[in-house]
Amino acid sequence: MSSGFLYAIGAAITWGLVYTIDQKILYNTPPITLLFFNSIITAVVILPFLFFDHSSLKALLISGKSNLTLVILSILLALLANFFIFSAIKNMGASSASIIEISYPFFCYIF
Repeated sequence: MSSGFLYAIGAAITWGLVYTIDQKILYNTPPITLLFFNSIITAVVILPFLFFDHSSLKALLISGKSNLTLVILSILLALLANFFIFSAIKNMGASSASIIEISYPFFCYIF
């Protein structure tokens, strides 16, 4: 069994758990609030890794303007996607929202 397959299974299990927990959080919390705290905590957790791996940050910064534009666009789209999924979970539940959200490979194919 390839390590890529194991990572994919791990991601599926982890996302299933995250969506279930998010549904409980979103019962009393607006999606934008969860998105804010999610982003802040992620930044705080990842920041030490950037300090230990200067080369990856340096490679990104010197990779060119078009690549930096794509990185910024990707971050903004990820924020929007997270807001959408949090809103969907809040309004229709984790199970239903995840079933619809999992159609993203279709959109990858289209794009």
